[in-house]
Amino acid sequence: MAILYSTRLKSVSFLLLLFYAFLVGGCGQPVAEVSQGDIPAELTRVQQLLDDHKPAKAVKLSTKWLKENTVSDYIELGLKLQADAFYDNKQFFKSYQSYEKVLNEYGATTYFKYAINREIDIAQRFLAGQKRNFWTIFWVTARLEALKILDDIDARWPGSPAAARAVMTRADYYYDKAKYFEAEQEYHRVVVSYARSSHYTRAMYQEAQSKFKQYAGIYYDSICLDEALVLYSQFKLRFPDEAARLDIDSIISYINEEKIKKEYEIADFYYRTGKTQQAVIYWNNVIEMAPQSDYAQRALDNIQKAGAAS
Repeated sequence: MAILYSTRLKSVSFLLLLFYAFLVGGCGQPVAEVSQGDIPAELTRVQQLLDDHKPAKAVKLSTKWLKENTVSDYIELGLKLQADAFYDNKQFFKSYQSYEKVLNEYGATTYFKYAINREIDIAQRFLAGQKRNFWTIFWVTARLEALKILDDIDARWPGSPAAARAVMTRADYYYDKAKYFEAEQEYHRVVVSYARSSHYTRAMYQEAQSKFKQYAGIYYDSICLDEALVLYSQFKLRFPDEAARLDIDSIISYINEEKIKKEYEIADFYYRTGKTQQAVIYWNNVIEMAPQSDYAQRALDNIQKAGAAS
């Protein structure tokens, strides 16, 4: 009877311990940390090789261990170390594949944030021109793979800090490639969906920049100038100190001058083609927009000349 009572007491104590661990750690958190002594010697050796900057050997050992240990409580750690080894050995696509295994097979992994950020790092490398190995002997560009990595993160974990960083990375890539319309769309997504993100301020500024960069000159549609002016003005209102640092006032002044210049050029076109009434309308627009400017004075002179000529 004493033995039975002792066994029940131990069982109750164990359940209470689990319940306490749940309260403290929460769902998806490890109940207890694995001590260094519990980790297989081979994996400890892999970590040591990485610390010693010997990634090629770490790749071989981690890959060998994973092949020989298909059933183990340490496969998650083995995959993470293999991914780190591939990464340090500049085998970035293989590294990405190993991090994906960690995320796909261990949804509540303690390495979640680490693995996601590593995947974004890999995507950034590919977008910057880093090539990936193909069929062992070929090295090919991997920009499409990089964009897919970012798309997947954005789609699988919407609203997360990782997704915000993925969208921002994609936006920066488009901006650097002068694909300003695509960049604007991505920056706008960060502004709308990630207002509490650390990327928000820069995204708001870059959205305005991307819109402004779409302006092709006074002989083209100026609607993007009007929209850029709104975006810059909103940024200045929201972040006055940052706007001062970035000299937003100068950009706004330039936009306003471009709009005046465009009105003047339209008036000049109408006047040269014999459409004086239309020209006068646009000259008056110039005077109204910037009455103290040189363009306004020239517009007034032209109106007077046109009246004298008629």
